[in-house]
Amino acid sequence: VPSYETIFADSIPSGYRSKIYSWRYLLNQIGNSVGPFLAAILYVIFGNIWNLIVIKRVIYVGLAIYCIAIVILFFFKDKEIMGKESEAIAEEITEIAKEQKGRLTLNIDSKKAIKLIPFLLVGFNLILAAGAGLSVQYFSVFFAEEYFILPVWLSILIGATSLVTGLFGLVFQKMSLRLGRVQTIFLTHFTATTLLLIITVYPPLAVLIPFYILRGSLMNGNQPLSRAILMDIIPKKNRGKWNSVNLITHQVFWNASALLGGFIIGESNRFYLSFIITTFVYIVATIPIIIIMPFIGKEREAINKRIKKEVESSLEITS
Repeated sequence: VPSYETIFADSIPSGYRSKIYSWRYLLNQIGNSVGPFLAAILYVIFGNIWNLIVIKRVIYVGLAIYCIAIVILFFFKDKEIMGKESEAIAEEITEIAKEQKGRLTLNIDSKKAIKLIPFLLVGFNLILAAGAGLSVQYFSVFFAEEYFILPVWLSILIGATSLVTGLFGLVFQKMSLRLGRVQTIFLTHFTATTLLLIITVYPPLAVLIPFYILRGSLMNGNQPLSRAILMDIIPKKNRGKWNSVNLITHQVFWNASALLGGFIIGESNRFYLSFIITTFVYIVATIPIIIIMPFIGKEREAINKRIKKEVESSLEITS
């Protein structure tokens, strides 16, 4: 929800967003896991078979629960949001990057980079959406058709993936304090892409399940980092617009590619072809990340921790 995202971003001091975003992401993923776990219980009650009537009953229960979240949104207010503390700090981010690397590795002025970074980040997310739509929405069918997994076990698998993804979000935030946010995004994205390529060979189920969980967790667990960078760069007055555009275009790319993915898989169940194409799309997605890497410095939280550690070390030496 763009309005919710904007209010949330305006309520967190710039330079410290990744940690809060990671904890929020964990809570979101816990919520996402409750749904599949509840679905597993419902499938036990209604029938552990791939039957349209049974699936509809489970969906109806999910829709009823979803209405509760809609009601809660009526209580969001923007009266208590922060002032300058949550304003964009684009200049600071690029200046820190200069200090860390000595000079910019690309011949792009810092001011131009500030304008370019949001477009590249959103472009990265859109390319991901296009790739994910081709295959991710068909993973359930893939498990059911190729590995004959029953609804209960598939629901548990999806729920477990959500939980691990949320926990990985916290781990990646800690990693980013040492490696940098963009570097962490690139590393996790590349590893997840490699795992997807392995899945294309249809490995044994005992290998596929941990690879599937790891792939999803690595690919999605870095979302709080990219979201934090975007909100640190964009001025408060423009966050609502960017969140709206990002959501709309993401849904368009996701659904359009899902339609294409259905044609690619076809009646012959060519899941492997969809996975291979998605892998190459994910490789293309690394281009905007590589471009912005020289321009994004570490967060204030990471800088402050480094300074504190240096001060403590100097005090130990003098004592």
